Amino acid sequence: MTAVLTSWIAAAVLAVGIVQSDSTTAILWVQCEGEGDAAVGTDADCAFVEMPLLHGRSDGRTIIVAVKRILASNESRRQLWFLDGGPGDAGRASLGRLATVLADPHLDLYTADHRGVGGTALLSCPDQEAPDSPDGREITSVEWAACIDHIRATRPDLDGLTATETARDLGRLIELTREPGKRVFVMGASYGTFLANRYLQLFPNQPDGVILDGIVPPDWSFVEFDAGLDRTGRRLLARCGRDPDCAAHLTSDPEAFAEDVLRRLGDGHCGQIGLTASLTRLILGISLMIDRIPLAYIPPLIERIGRCEWQDQMAILHLFRVLNGLSEPASHSPVLQRHVALSELWHDDAPPSEALERALEDYVMTTEVSASFSRTADSWPTYDPSPYDGAFADYDGPMLMMHGSMDPTMPVERLTELRSVFSAPNQTFVVVPDAGHVVVSDSECAQSIYLAFLDAPQLVPDTTCIRSVPRLEFAGNDSTSVALFGTADMWGDQVGVVRTFLFHLAYRYQALLFGIAVPIVGVFGVRRRIARSTGGANRRPYGIIAVSLGIWLLSCAGFWFAAFVLPLLLPYNAASTVAMVMGVALLHVAVGCWLIRWIGARYASVV
Repeated sequence: MTAVLTSWIAAAVLAVGIVQSDSTTAILWVQCEGEGDAAVGTDADCAFVEMPLLHGRSDGRTIIVAVKRILASNESRRQLWFLDGGPGDAGRASLGRLATVLADPHLDLYTADHRGVGGTALLSCPDQEAPDSPDGREITSVEWAACIDHIRATRPDLDGLTATETARDLGRLIELTREPGKRVFVMGASYGTFLANRYLQLFPNQPDGVILDGIVPPDWSFVEFDAGLDRTGRRLLARCGRDPDCAAHLTSDPEAFAEDVLRRLGDGHCGQIGLTASLTRLILGISLMIDRIPLAYIPPLIERIGRCEWQDQMAILHLFRVLNGLSEPASHSPVLQRHVALSELWHDDAPPSEALERALEDYVMTTEVSASFSRTADSWPTYDPSPYDGAFADYDGPMLMMHGSMDPTMPVERLTELRSVFSAPNQTFVVVPDAGHVVVSDSECAQSIYLAFLDAPQLVPDTTCIRSVPRLEFAGNDSTSVALFGTADMWGDQVGVVRTFLFHLAYRYQALLFGIAVPIVGVFGVRRRIARSTGGANRRPYGIIAVSLGIWLLSCAGFWFAAFVLPLLLPYNAASTVAMVMGVALLHVAVGCWLIRWIGARYASVV
């Protein structure tokens, strides 16, 4: 690992040069290579800056911090430093998208990869994150022990991969890039808001304004993660119960409906596609978390799982394809995420792992993050975040706080103390109705509030557009429904009798027909034919028929497996589904016909 890191640093020196942070020379910027900005139509500059591994100590250890900027398209008037979330996400990977969302021609955007992430001394476990490992780049529960052993043995810089040292990097980078006459803002998203609070603890007088979006308060813990997510999920179901169309599908008590579905799953319901209660909670929790699945599609998913007819199975398997296609970028570090979370965002009085595991059974939606983190809490090589741990910054400068009312990570009521602490006249808290986690890209209204704050941070921004933000409606649109479920019918109510008959004919009726035909033809037809050809001999072909029935049952199992696998590989829609099942049915019929002929041929050969 050391050799790899050394060679990477050497390559970086040759590509862009390294500027020492205590140098009076300006940062050497060059056009980014391989940063993906062409996809969003932006030109970006990159640099690598050498920082002390531990600021304020002269032990000779250093770290190379990867920095990126996208300059204003017009006369530059302000700078904004973006802090990405996770922890574990790389700001450089997200900056291009932010530039397209915040269409301010006078704004310079800057970011630096958090220590241990992306291009800043990426913290990883290569064997456990290898594509050919059990779960690919995702580290499984059984792999974490080996991963911890690996980072203990190969990463002597763990004490420098901290939120505090990353915040000190930010303060130094702002010193190096600040230009006369330009305001400097710091924006944090998700965990980036936690990091922004740490930065303000260290540099309260440096920025001209701060934006917090999708807020994580400093006294929060990942122990709370799953309970908070389930609380938001139940809030969503309560909204469903007040919507006439949604209530018509999930009854007037959708929470009870969802709990009953989970109970039935525990009894084997919908097991033909591999669903269990714990897996369903996880699917619902992930669906609540990610932007790709609008909130309005979670109740239809619950109804489809509860009904589990053939069209629902196809739609659920189609959604599996969507979820399986989602992955974190290579710049993301799940190892750094756990390193920071278990050092700074994990309470000392956290319940034991067994208690968090048991709590999952009471949730409707979960990502199992709390329980997963607890399994490695005792063995992780944590660092001491004191004296800043759990404390709010003493900052009374301009601040804009944005939070979605349906944020699954942080229920808005959890921010009561933060709202009390940051309540100065030029500090504004805005709740965006029905928005999820991080709202900047949700609506033009949110973006206009951002831009108003950047233009005049000392003034309270106009937030009246919040009244016109579209509210949550449990109605989909055709394109989204097709993308998620493979059909424009999000609830699965419009499946015709003919298509249902064809599906069952292909997968069930013909299997039953041939399951009966094989022994009947074998026992009666073959026996009669052979008896005539042998002058009345009445030999019994039961052994051969038994073997053929065994082959038939194995073929049935194979085609049942195909019924599960093919929808994961092929898109689900009316035409392709019927074509797929009819094709499989024809193959199945061919196997049945071959078996009947084989019985006769085999029996005749031994007479």
